Amino acid sequence: MRRTTSLVLTTAMAVTALAALPDRAAGAGTPNLTVSRVVIPAQATVGGDATFRVTVRNTGTGGAGASKVRLYLSNDGRRDRKDVALGTVGVGRIGAGAARTVRASFTIPAEVGPHRVVACADATTAVRETSERDNCRVTRATIWIWPKPKSYVAGTPDPRAVTTQLGSATAKKVIGPTGGSIALGAGGDTFILDVPPHALASTVEIALRPITSVDGLGMSGGLLAGVDLAPDGLSFLRPVTLTIVPDRAVALARQAGFAYQGDGTDLHAYGLERGEAIVMKLTHFTGAGVGSATDADRAAQQARVPAGSDAQWEQRFAEVKQQVREAHEARTDGTDPETAAKKENAALAQAAAVALAYLRDVVVPRMRAALAGDTTRTGLTAVQDFVTAARQLQLLGVGDEQAPTMAMGWDLVDQIFAKMIPDAHHRCVTEHDPGMALFMLAAERARELLGAGESPMPAATMNKCLRFEVDFDFLAYGDAWSDDERWGTAWSHHLRALEVPVQIDVRDPETKGTGSAPEEYVAYTGSYSDRELWDPPGDADPIECVDTASADGTLDGTFRVLDLDLDLNYYRDDSADGTPFRLRMRIDPGQAGLETSPRDITRYTTTPARCPQPSAPTITNWWWALYFFVGHVTEAADAQGSSYLIKDWTVGPSGSDVLATKTYDHQLGGDAGNPRELTSLVLRHTPAP
Repeated sequence: MRRTTSLVLTTAMAVTALAALPDRAAGAGTPNLTVSRVVIPAQATVGGDATFRVTVRNTGTGGAGASKVRLYLSNDGRRDRKDVALGTVGVGRIGAGAARTVRASFTIPAEVGPHRVVACADATTAVRETSERDNCRVTRATIWIWPKPKSYVAGTPDPRAVTTQLGSATAKKVIGPTGGSIALGAGGDTFILDVPPHALASTVEIALRPITSVDGLGMSGGLLAGVDLAPDGLSFLRPVTLTIVPDRAVALARQAGFAYQGDGTDLHAYGLERGEAIVMKLTHFTGAGVGSATDADRAAQQARVPAGSDAQWEQRFAEVKQQVREAHEARTDGTDPETAAKKENAALAQAAAVALAYLRDVVVPRMRAALAGDTTRTGLTAVQDFVTAARQLQLLGVGDEQAPTMAMGWDLVDQIFAKMIPDAHHRCVTEHDPGMALFMLAAERARELLGAGESPMPAATMNKCLRFEVDFDFLAYGDAWSDDERWGTAWSHHLRALEVPVQIDVRDPETKGTGSAPEEYVAYTGSYSDRELWDPPGDADPIECVDTASADGTLDGTFRVLDLDLDLNYYRDDSADGTPFRLRMRIDPGQAGLETSPRDITRYTTTPARCPQPSAPTITNWWWALYFFVGHVTEAADAQGSSYLIKDWTVGPSGSDVLATKTYDHQLGGDAGNPRELTSLVLRHTPAP
């Protein structure tokens, strides 16, 4: 009996166990669960939630009961023990050949960087399948995990504002993408600015003026030397080097760098480079210098939190750079070499940590915000911020492989440019926003110099937006009378060249626009009046006779734009009304080929008809060119007036096709009795669809 009972119980248990297997229905076949699709977000933030969609398909011949699918973050694209689990989500029953899609949100772990996602069906092996080796699927796309944003600088901004006085000495030089140097000596101080190749997107005139005093500097030893760098706000794609040699020497430990914006706002500490020389690496133009400060002075300045995030970074970094500088000096002041090396390495590590924190907590979130919003407004600024921090980390020996945040940043640079340039081109053409033409070209040049992958659009397409037209209109007029006003002359020259086409080619490394068009002689008018009474023969009464001449028609001259030079560099802190570009245009107004008088289109009359008809006067076309030269002698390239450099344009209204205008209304030679000139140049943006 006992054996029978045991057999019955065993059989009952087996039947119960078989019944518990939902996928083993009699004659139903065997299921096989696979993942056919995984939809992941492009990015997520540590500690935040991200939503995923997974499609599980049953490729077997039998129905599958309820199961679970689990998701992992993978660095190598393979399912292994190094993967980090995101979580699991339940999947309902799936019939043979059918599929079911589930959605789940998971909290993102602290795994900063790019990851692939691995999704594995039947993660708890609840379903007996024909194969257990095809449950997982790895995504081709990656999800970028970003660090959780946090405040980089604690405390309420309390910026220091100072009052500066500048000296009269000035050094100026035009520097472009090939780089260059400019030096200034003043009052025994020497300033040398070195601009490396590819730091600028286009040529710009750089000016240096010495700072003679700074009221409110906050340094016990006062100002050693400083220089104001213009144009204010000019930003560089690569750091420039400012070397300062003060007339007064102080110990290295007392040397303290500083910088400010504009006329003295937001003054903050600025780091000096390692070595005995006083060297500053600048990423944008500002006022910069060095003073003599105590440790207490430095601490007081660190307590004054600057207003701008860039200034906050520069001040915080100045503190650790000073530690690096002093540690480096210890190598030569008799300190034990091993101790000095450890001190310097520790200081370098601290500097790198500060730079990485700034990159992670300030710059990367700023880039993400730019990518999510209007990249044509904030993208270039975000890229510049990243390049500044990344270059500094590279100088500290930190590479992409040591700092995943840097790799993220460079990937974001590619994404921003890939979105920003086409967006700018679209707005340029469809919204007729002429500022976008210049912004797009500046962004493209920055992209090339940074090596940010292939251009998101062909040069020929981009060139359609970089088309312009120039209108040139010249009028000179005057009169002259005898002292008794009995006789005199009056005249005017009017000529123009309209719709002169100018094309900028993005493939041209100099980025200069050129174009030409024929000139039209609108009109010449001239008269000679003799108020002496003329006695005609016979007994007729005396009369006053007036000779007049006029001309118009096409001349054989050509107006040429030799160089449309747009400043395509990036500027920070432009005024509220904005300056979309800084412009210089070199022109040839068409003096060559104008020596022949338009005799065939000249008309001469004398009134009244009874007056004697004089010989036709000669009206030479070079007259107008002479008047133009007199009025523009300061802009002329040479004594012959072969070309003229036109600067200081007036920017056109926002949203208008008129980019800029330049007008002249003055007496030629400055004397009130001299002829007067009225000239206008208009630059318009004329994109092609």
